[in-house]
Amino acid sequence: MSPCTEGIFNPINWFIIYERGELCIIGELRSGCMEPGWFLLLLDRLVFSVPIAAIETIEIAGETKQYTMLIIRDEEKDPEWLEDKFSMILSGYIIHISKTPR
Repeated sequence: MSPCTEGIFNPINWFIIYERGELCIIGELRSGCMEPGWFLLLLDRLVFSVPIAAIETIEIAGETKQYTMLIIRDEEKDPEWLEDKFSMILSGYIIHISKTPR
């Protein structure tokens, strides 16, 4: 069962969830949609002026490093714009990762 709730979107403090090799949804930690361990890694990039912060451990190609992405509010962009842009971005910057060891 997917940890994501369909149709929920708010561009404030949202994470991109990457589940088993496929884009799942953009979900918020506090919404319960955030399942620790499934993340997309965009490294040290600013995505259309959206800052990314590193706070979570994920496993990348056998090495454990500290990375995740926290989407900080961008009041000038509406949710549909962000979703469209993230879809485009994800297609070019996907890195396959393993679930975080707990």
